[in-house]
Amino acid sequence: MVIRKTVAEISLGNLRHNFQVIKERAGENRFICPMVKANAYGHGDVAVAKALVSAGAERVGVCLVEEGIHLRKHGIRVPILVFDIFDDISASEIIDYELTPVISTWTQFDGIKRALRGRLWPIHVKFNTGMNRLGFDLSDARAVHDYIVEENCFLLQGICTHLRNGDDAGKTKGVSTTQLKKFLTMKEIFLEEGIKFHSLNSAGFFSAGSKYRDLGIRPGISLYSAETSKKLKPVMSIKSKVVLSRFVEKGDKVSYSGKWTAKKRSVIAVVPIGYEDGYFRAFSNKAFMLFRGKRVPVIGTVCMDYTMVDLTKVCGGKLALVGEEIVILGAQGKDEITADELGKIAKTISYEVLTSVGNRIPRIYIR
Repeated sequence: MVIRKTVAEISLGNLRHNFQVIKERAGENRFICPMVKANAYGHGDVAVAKALVSAGAERVGVCLVEEGIHLRKHGIRVPILVFDIFDDISASEIIDYELTPVISTWTQFDGIKRALRGRLWPIHVKFNTGMNRLGFDLSDARAVHDYIVEENCFLLQGICTHLRNGDDAGKTKGVSTTQLKKFLTMKEIFLEEGIKFHSLNSAGFFSAGSKYRDLGIRPGISLYSAETSKKLKPVMSIKSKVVLSRFVEKGDKVSYSGKWTAKKRSVIAVVPIGYEDGYFRAFSNKAFMLFRGKRVPVIGTVCMDYTMVDLTKVCGGKLALVGEEIVILGAQGKDEITADELGKIAKTISYEVLTSVGNRIPRIYIR
């Protein structure tokens, strides 16, 4: 039973639509690993993973071993790639829960080998081509290849890297072009049949156009947001209700530190969402919500549990009705508040906006 007035509606139909757009653009037989890490970018990893598998996803990707275990315990049976650095204890969990490790260090190789106890196990290996985060150095490629062959307990399924600036993948002299040239030299070393080479994130995939069609894709934000292509649809909407409406007089101040002052008699409303829910304090006096299809400004400082909005232009001289809908993220009428818009207000990215949506906000799944 949902009691909270503020909910996140997750359109699984839009999610499946976005995945289909990606599949059609990718073409047949191309490696695609939809990323459902960070609770599927805040959308709910189990429901999202199940929807993607039902739409034809052959595998999914996570960051943490714990995320992979969580999906296994909730019935996800397709291969789950784990991209995080892990220790010996986690290596045993990877084997116990039949996860596929993406190996970036020699220590990880050792840990998986000990946990295997002679069994053959599927792995992917990551190389650093310029992100300078995870992955073996390119100079280690031959040694990595020979180690896998000699140990004879690893089934190498994929080689991957991570783009630093995927938006320029379609440019001749972009950073991504430099990275991918380095990455493609791995094909001269890892010659075994069936190995998938994957490197394109959402930005890289959509900006590359017809280039790099032999490289696999790990779509993340493009599954959940429309910002990388006009063909995509946003998946999450956050909706709430007016819990209180009141008049404030000219000169009255609103919220902590009195950072908003009424210039005339005004109608305001209290909306039950705050920074504990992932609605950033950076939205104070800057962001908008939608009420009766119109934009209404956030006023005063965003509180832990509540945010106030000015409804004067919409309501005129009357109070809003308790229970009237307020849209915080998503569409109402002909207008829309996007995650990208909120990210720009907070001087961050849409990824952070979506992944910050708190657990106090129930996810309601629309099939």
